[in-house]
Amino acid sequence: MGQTLSHSLTFPYVVPFTNARLYAFVACFVTADVAIPLFVHWIHPQAGPTVQPMYFLIILAGLLLGWRAGLLVGVATPLVSFVISGMPELSILPRIFIEGVCYGVIAGVMRERYNLNTVASVAVAVIVGRMVAPAVLLFIYGFDGPVLLWDAVMLGWPGIILQVTLLPLILHLLEYILSTRSKHNGIV
Repeated sequence: MGQTLSHSLTFPYVVPFTNARLYAFVACFVTADVAIPLFVHWIHPQAGPTVQPMYFLIILAGLLLGWRAGLLVGVATPLVSFVISGMPELSILPRIFIEGVCYGVIAGVMRERYNLNTVASVAVAVIVGRMVAPAVLLFIYGFDGPVLLWDAVMLGWPGIILQVTLLPLILHLLEYILSTRSKHNGIV
C-alpha cells in the first residue's frame, strides 16, 4: 500500500479525499493536462490522437498519488479541456472521459493496492481502459454509437508505447530525485 513521503519515498503518495493537498495536486495536474495537449495539437493536428498526451498526466496522477487523484484528474481534465478549448471534440468526449477515468483509477489501484511495478500498472491500465471504454459506449449507444476502438488503437499505438516506456522512467526519476534530496536534507 502507498506510504506518505515522511515514512517512505515510494509512490503512490496517497492523499485522502479529505485532505486539501489532494485538490491542489489535482488542480496542478489538470492545468498542465489541458495546456500540454493544446501545445501538441498546435504542433500537428494528428499529434494529439497519435501521442495521446492527455492520458500521460492522468496515468501519472494515479501512479504518483493513488487512485483518488487518478479519478479526479481523469474526470476533470477532459471536461475542463472541452470547456476551454473544445477538445476533445464532443463526438469523442465520452470515450476520452471514460478511458481517462479508467486509466487514472486503474493505474492508482494497481500501484496502491496491489503494489505492482510501474510498467505493469501502466500496461494493465491501458489494456483495461481500452477495453472498458468501448464496452460502456456500446452499452450506452448501441452498435450505431461512436465505438471506434480499433481506430483509436491503430492511431494511438505510438502513445501507448510511450506511456508504457516513459511513465515508469519518469516515476523512477522522481523517486530518485526525492530520495536523494531527502537523504541530503536528513529526512530519511
